[in-house]
Amino acid sequence: MLIKRLFIALVLFAFVQTVFAQVINPVKWSFSTKPAGADQVDLVFKATISKPWHMYGLNIPEGGPIPASISFTGTKGYVLAGKPTQSPKPEIVDDPIFNMQLELHDGEVTFTQRIKKTQADSVIVSGTLEYMTCSDMQCVLGDADF
Repeated sequence: MLIKRLFIALVLFAFVQTVFAQVINPVKWSFSTKPAGADQVDLVFKATISKPWHMYGLNIPEGGPIPASISFTGTKGYVLAGKPTQSPKPEIVDDPIFNMQLELHDGEVTFTQRIKKTQADSVIVSGTLEYMTCSDMQCVLGDADF
């Protein structure tokens, strides 16, 4: 009888640990490329944001939440051509917690970064997207490697 109770307690403990250890990830990413003219390519990063979450945009004032950002690891064979863009345009809201106007995205957002190839061969592009998503209850930091 004691062994049976101990076994049930261990199974329940493992179940509770598994439930609480789950990572909250309200954003799903897809990555693609499209030609953008002579030796140029648009890198397209599409985020699908689960309801009721929202993601902060690229242009967040200092002292605010963490903005979406794209960082590249090694840029052999290409250079960045301009700054990343976001589409659709974010909603601008007055945030009482940070006491500033902030860019928010709900549902879907696409970030695009143009690159210019500096060599004829194909290039490998890699890096990390970093972002912050919030609901009415909590905020989580996220990242996605590409």
